[in-house]
Amino acid sequence: MRVLPSQKFRRLFLAGVLFFVLLMSLAILWVCWQVASSLTTDVPRVAIIGSPTDFGADNWREVTFTSSDGLQLNGWYIPPSALSNGDAAGETVLLVHGHGGSRLDYVNIAPFLIGEGYGLLMFDLRASGTSQGDIVTMGCKEVQDVEAAFDFLTQQPEVNSDRIAIFGHSMGGTSAIRAMVRIPQARVVIASAAYSTFPGTVADGVKQVRPFPAFPIANIIVQMVTWQSDCDLSEVRPIDDIPHISPRAVLLIQGTEDETIRRHNADELFAAARAPKELYMVEGAGHGDVYETNPAEYERRVLDFLSHYLRGDYLPADN
Repeated sequence: MRVLPSQKFRRLFLAGVLFFVLLMSLAILWVCWQVASSLTTDVPRVAIIGSPTDFGADNWREVTFTSSDGLQLNGWYIPPSALSNGDAAGETVLLVHGHGGSRLDYVNIAPFLIGEGYGLLMFDLRASGTSQGDIVTMGCKEVQDVEAAFDFLTQQPEVNSDRIAIFGHSMGGTSAIRAMVRIPQARVVIASAAYSTFPGTVADGVKQVRPFPAFPIANIIVQMVTWQSDCDLSEVRPIDDIPHISPRAVLLIQGTEDETIRRHNADELFAAARAPKELYMVEGAGHGDVYETNPAEYERRVLDFLSHYLRGDYLPADN
């Protein structure tokens, strides 16, 4: 049977379209894999330079402890000091850094916490700073790191193990919220720029890149991150965890101009949380400058919260 020229053209055209679709699909998958890798396996480490002496701590030491899956985690421990009235209450703040960060992320806020007598544990999460590990898991396995750090603090004689706060930013804020549910002894949590769900944050990022649609691109990236990290990132949903923190207190901090973790995340987390809870929106702040935008107000809000819920007489009903 003879094929007419018009039929030949139609077949060639369809073959060309199919080839183009296949090529574009492969290109999109490659881009998604690269994005996933930038979140997990290709995260540059920050060199740890200096020491707590540089920001006014005169009593500190290098410490190491081990996560439940066997990774050595490294950090700086600054014991709590006596208050001005001579009391030694032992309240301590566990600081959890964000994606691509390290213990150095908190050198700006450490001085005002130390100045109020709070102890600090500043440490590097897995695959960050000088800690072991090769894969960042975006708040999935980092919860194990927070649990190990908390356990380390409870073993220090200077620390009041019933008065430990977990304070995290971005991925660290997400990890802090998730860890609170798994550490009943933790007293309060402060989460800055935490995402309400990991899939939602990936979708927000994809929406900023045209012409890619959020669906199914975001779903593909989440699945690839899951493969690379060997941890189900679809389950990293602090919005499901945060209601269970009550009656322990929650402070959420969010920059109104944050383009990395959009402000709707804080609104959603705050709506899902139960009392006692506070929301501090930092007007004009982006993702990495919530403290620098208004240091005096930031310090006041954080210290007031810690003074009342960590150092004060407030006791969660479950305690």
